[in-house]
Amino acid sequence: MDATYDVDWSDVEDVDAEGEAQEAKPARLSKSQKKALAKERYREWRRQKRHRNRREMRKREQQARSELLSGMTDEERSAFFLQERKLAEERKLQQEAFIQDAHDNGMPICINCTFHEFMNEKESKSLARQIAGMYSKIKKNEAKVKLIITGMSKDTALYKHLQFFNVDAWKQVHIHSQNYWELFDTRNVVVLTPDAEEYIEEVESDKVYIIGGLVDVNVKKKTTLTQAKERGVTALALPIKKPNKRRTVKTVESDESAEQSQKEDDVIVYMPGGKVAKCKVCKGKTMLNEDAVKKHLDSKAHKKNQKKGEKDALEAEEVRKRFMKRMESLERRTE
Repeated sequence: MDATYDVDWSDVEDVDAEGEAQEAKPARLSKSQKKALAKERYREWRRQKRHRNRREMRKREQQARSELLSGMTDEERSAFFLQERKLAEERKLQQEAFIQDAHDNGMPICINCTFHEFMNEKESKSLARQIAGMYSKIKKNEAKVKLIITGMSKDTALYKHLQFFNVDAWKQVHIHSQNYWELFDTRNVVVLTPDAEEYIEEVESDKVYIIGGLVDVNVKKKTTLTQAKERGVTALALPIKKPNKRRTVKTVESDESAEQSQKEDDVIVYMPGGKVAKCKVCKGKTMLNEDAVKKHLDSKAHKKNQKKGEKDALEAEEVRKRFMKRMESLERRTE
């Protein structure tokens, strides 16, 4: 006689479901992955906040404009619109005149875009944003330079990202697929690279200055310098990190100069390299040379912040003295 067994298949299914749940459980993130995820979330939050602030600002501007127009008569509104169009046309003409003048008389600045194979999608996008920022400075009359872009191939990620900034409609900007050493006489070219051993001392109007179009998160050292040396092109570094021998006062000619030097040392902090200085009084304001330091120390804003800091220090000292007296009084009572 064959034996029969009653099997509860629901239990088997539950076991299988638990096993699948355990297999589907995601792996724990490492510390670096958690940090990268937190940074990405923070960037996204800032991006959304920036867009939200822009929308709110536009809304406030539109509301203020509506309130202004609602208080006008028909004739006043017509005159207002006419004046707006006139001002817009004047600004456009001024902008076009400045762009033309920058092209004709500005310093030639060339962006060397031959390093696209060294950059990923994110870095190419960042470079496109920086190049668009340079053109924006020219349009805003903030930079009088003749902008040239070389090594620009239309099948690269950089060109694709520049399309978002309407690069093909940029006025008085020269965009070439050739490399800079094919377009210019290499004797009149200076490559600006932080890896160069010599620093640029003066800007010459007959030179073309080359800036490497390379954004690298993982720094690839001497890429632009090696390329320049292979073509026999002069390479110089900007004097931002140039060692600066600060004046050391060994003999003080007067008490006034010694006091001034002491005040400067109390509020000015020089960063590594001795060139870039920061002011402790003015929330870390950055200065790039000695002249900027002197100008800042003589400014009204610095003196105002210094007086406020001295006042706060005196108040803090008074609070400390009162506290110490109170503690001494309590100690005498306990004795």
